Amino acid sequence: MWKLLLHKFGRSLLTIGALIAGIFCWGLVIYPFNIPYLLHLPAEETDAVIGTVFALLFVCVATVAVRTKWCLEEDLFLLSEDEKARPLFLRVVTSEEWIADGIVFAVWALTLAVVSGITSGAIWYRVVLGVVELTLGSTALFAVLDCVLYAIARKRADRRLRKLQRKREQ
Repeated sequence: MWKLLLHKFGRSLLTIGALIAGIFCWGLVIYPFNIPYLLHLPAEETDAVIGTVFALLFVCVATVAVRTKWCLEEDLFLLSEDEKARPLFLRVVTSEEWIADGIVFAVWALTLAVVSGITSGAIWYRVVLGVVELTLGSTALFAVLDCVLYAIARKRADRRLRKLQRKREQ
């Protein structure tokens, strides 16, 4: 499990790089049109929302593309012949991969919450409460999103697998 966690931490750095690339792409594509000005919206808040959504979308698309290939090669979440049919959701949630993703995200969220809490200068019990709330809340949201991304990747891998089988039959 430790090897898997270290592998996931390394991969999380690539995801952070993809997030930065998504923000950069948002800057290249959307910002020249000056959407906030054209829509008469507050510029800073609109920029933050659009940039975050664009970066998250970029990361999700990149993650699904990489995981689809990986699910196809590793037969991840694929039922074996002797196994009874369990829903894909249960296969994802009970896998070591998904649990390791959740742990890695929780560690990143905990680190960021602790750093921001300490630098805020708030009273210690408010910092502790804020760190716990931010870590649990963001990890729960991440877990749902990560499960959906795994399910999409597995479905795409299944579709590719069926296409390969049809080609072999013909």
